[in-house]
Amino acid sequence: MAGTVQLFLLMLAVLATAKPPVRWAQSNSTLYLELSPPKGQSCQEVSAEILFDRVVVSSRCADGQQSWELELREDVWTEHSRLERLPNRGTLLLMLRKKLQHRWDRPLMDEASFTLPKDWKREDTSLPEEDEMELPRAQNIKRFGSQEELQEQLKQNQTLVLAMRYPWCTACEEKDKAFVKVSKVVAASLINASKAAGKDTAQVRFGAVDLREAKVLARRLWSISELHECRKTSRSCPLLVFKPDEPLEEPYQLQVQLLYEMDEAAMMADPMAGMPGHKPQGQTPKPDYKRFQHELSLLLPPAVHHGALDLSGSAPHGRSPWVLGRGVNATEFRWAARNLRGIASFARTAEPGEPAFVKLWRGDGSTAIPYNGPSPLNSSHLEDFTRIHAQPIVQNYSWALRDSLDAIGLPLGVLWVNYSDGNSSNTTHRALSAFEHLCSKRRGTNRSQHILCCVMDQSHAYHQREYGSHEPYPFPFFGLTHKLGFHAGDRYGYPFREPVNASVYGFFSNSKRAARQMDAFAGRVLRGRVPPSHESNVVPNRSWRRGEVQEIVWKTYQKEINGSTADVLLELYDDQRKKHHWLSGSMDVLAQTLKDYADLKVARMEVSQSLAGVAALRTWGR
Repeated sequence: MAGTVQLFLLMLAVLATAKPPVRWAQSNSTLYLELSPPKGQSCQEVSAEILFDRVVVSSRCADGQQSWELELREDVWTEHSRLERLPNRGTLLLMLRKKLQHRWDRPLMDEASFTLPKDWKREDTSLPEEDEMELPRAQNIKRFGSQEELQEQLKQNQTLVLAMRYPWCTACEEKDKAFVKVSKVVAASLINASKAAGKDTAQVRFGAVDLREAKVLARRLWSISELHECRKTSRSCPLLVFKPDEPLEEPYQLQVQLLYEMDEAAMMADPMAGMPGHKPQGQTPKPDYKRFQHELSLLLPPAVHHGALDLSGSAPHGRSPWVLGRGVNATEFRWAARNLRGIASFARTAEPGEPAFVKLWRGDGSTAIPYNGPSPLNSSHLEDFTRIHAQPIVQNYSWALRDSLDAIGLPLGVLWVNYSDGNSSNTTHRALSAFEHLCSKRRGTNRSQHILCCVMDQSHAYHQREYGSHEPYPFPFFGLTHKLGFHAGDRYGYPFREPVNASVYGFFSNSKRAARQMDAFAGRVLRGRVPPSHESNVVPNRSWRRGEVQEIVWKTYQKEINGSTADVLLELYDDQRKKHHWLSGSMDVLAQTLKDYADLKVARMEVSQSLAGVAALRTWGR
C-alpha cells in the first residue's frame, strides 16, 4: 500500500512539472519557437505573451491554469515579432525578431528544463557557424560580470576602461589583441605616476565585459550603436570609458589606433600584394601607444570644474582656453564640456542672486568673449561657439589644423607668405597685419558672415593653383575656401591685377587699405556673388585684334566670353593633341576669313590647365 501511494505521489510530481514541448529553428534575423500543450495533463491550446527577453506561456489544464516562463538567450524586438496559430491541436508558432542579427548558440537560457528538438523545416541551413571569441585576458584586465560589479568599482573613484564585447563577434579580434598590449603599457605608466603622487592605487582600471551575459548593462547602453554592430570599420569595437563622477549611461568612447609595420622582403614575395581586401604578408599591426595614452589622459580630469574662479586678467587659473558658466543649465553645460575635452576647459559656479552668463577666455591676453547664443542654453550652440572662439585669430597651416578647421565648417581665409624672402619682409609684415585685422573683424559663428583664418608658407605654394594662380607663384597671396584639403572644395582667389607677382606689392603697401579690400571681397564671396576660381593659364599680355584668334584663359573667360556683345566661336583644345599646329593654323585662317563680321569673334581656350574651369562652364557660362 505504501508503495502505491509513493508511486501516485511521484506521478503527481511529474505531472506538476510537465512543461510544453518546444521545437525551435532560426534564420539570421528570426527565432522560431513552436509550442504545444503539455502532455498527460489534458491541457487545451497554449497561449503566449512575447516580452523583450522572455516568452510567458500559459495553458488551461485539468487541474487549473498553468503558466511557464521561457527566458530567451538574447533580446528580441517585441514590436516586430508575431505569433501564429497552427492547424495542429493547440500548437502555437512564435516568430521572434532578433535584436542583434546573428546565429544564436541556443534559444533559451535554461535548456535543461525543456526538450528542444530542432525544427529542420524552418531552420536556415545556409546560416554559417559562428566561432566564439574569448574576451581580452591579461593580469591587469578584470572581468566584470554584472552592472553591480562595475558600479562597485566606480565607487572606489577609479576610471574604468572596458572592452565590452559579444563573444560571437570576431570583428574585434585584432583590436582586442591591441587592447591587451596597450593596457599593459599604459597601466604600468599610470601605476608609476600614482606612486610618484603618493597614491596607493592607479587612477584607471582596465576590464572586459561579456555583453551577452551582462544583459542589464547591454540594455542600458543600447544607444551606443558602435557597441552592438559587429563590423570591421574604423569606429567599430570601441572601448568604453566610465568616469566615477559621471552617469553610467554616458560613457566616453576610445579607440585603439593601429599602426602597421611592414616587412619589405615578405611583402615583395607576396603575389597578392596590392589587391583590394588582401592583407599583405609581413604586415604586423602595432598599437599606437602614445596616441592612446594622450586621448585617455584627456578624459581623466573632471568634465566640469566647480567653484568660484578668479575672473580678473585673461584665462582663469592661467589655462587656455577656458569657459566659465554661472547660473546656466548644468546638463547642457556638461554635455558641451564632455564633447570639447582637449579643446577647452569648463567651469561652473553657482552664486545666488548673480546674473547668469557664459564667457570664454582664449588665453592669449584678450578679454573674455561673452556667449551670444540662444537662451536657454543649448549644448550644440555652446559647442559651436567654443570651437570657433577657442581658435587663435591666425594660425599656421598643418594637416592637424586642416582637419580641425574643416570639422568646424566655417569658411576659411588663407594667406600665402614667403618667410624665406628677405627682400619682401616689409610686404610680408604688412600683409600679415592686414590679414589679422580682417580675421579679427570677421570672427563669429555666422557662416554667412564670418571666417576662420590660417597662413600657408612657401612650401604650400602649389595650393594657389586651385585659386586661379600659376607659376611663378606670387607672395603674398590671398583667397577663401570652404575646405583646406587639396581638391576639397570651391576656391575663391583674390582678383589681383596682372602680372600678380608685381601687383601684390602695391596692393599690400598700405595694410589698412588692403584689409578693407580683402574684407569687401570676403563679403562678396560669402554672399555668393563671386564664381569659384579654377586653374588658369597665364593671362595674355597683348591685346586682341579682329582677324586673330583670341586666346582665352579661365581668368578672362567671364569678361571675354560671358561679357562679349558679339557671338563667339570658342575652340576648347589640348596643346598635346595630334596635329596641333595644323589645327591651330586652321583656326587662324578661319579668324582671318571672318575678320569683317563684327557680330562674331573666334576664340580658343587651352584646357589642360583649366580642366576644373571647363567643368564649371555650364554653371557660369551663357
